[in-house]
Amino acid sequence: MSKQIIALVDDHYVHGQIGLRWFHEFQGQLIIIVDNELVNDKLKQGLIEVAIAGDVQCRYYSQEQAITKLPLLKDKHQTIMLVFPSITKLKDLVKDGLHLDQIILTSVPFKVDDLRLSDDVSLSQEHIDFLLGQEKKRTKIHVGAYGLEESNKFADLIKKHS
Repeated sequence: MSKQIIALVDDHYVHGQIGLRWFHEFQGQLIIIVDNELVNDKLKQGLIEVAIAGDVQCRYYSQEQAITKLPLLKDKHQTIMLVFPSITKLKDLVKDGLHLDQIILTSVPFKVDDLRLSDDVSLSQEHIDFLLGQEKKRTKIHVGAYGLEESNKFADLIKKHS
């Protein structure tokens, strides 16, 4: 199996879903949280690490560090979960050439005129267009409320909620 890179978009880092539900669902080996503010916040890092199993590595990268360090991760048998606070931050990294195998949306806050896909996930048209583009590149898109078993394509989910 080749290296998988999975992106999780969740603006609530301090909870067990990252470490307990999603990461172990993929039997991951490395969590990288990409957030410029979190890089220097040792208190929040400690709270996150409480929810992550002891055998799992967790790293904290700024956006710039992620751009330079991710290509250096050469282990072909490693599943890496990248965690982003927003789709905008994820989009910035993908612009720089990062290919993702899957994107999981678990908590994206509602803003006026957004399309609400679940209680916890709302998307602007710009974000919908970005995600549809990723799906065309064969990236699987999951919305947290629908689980990983859901076979619907993201495009079908958007049509259903429009």
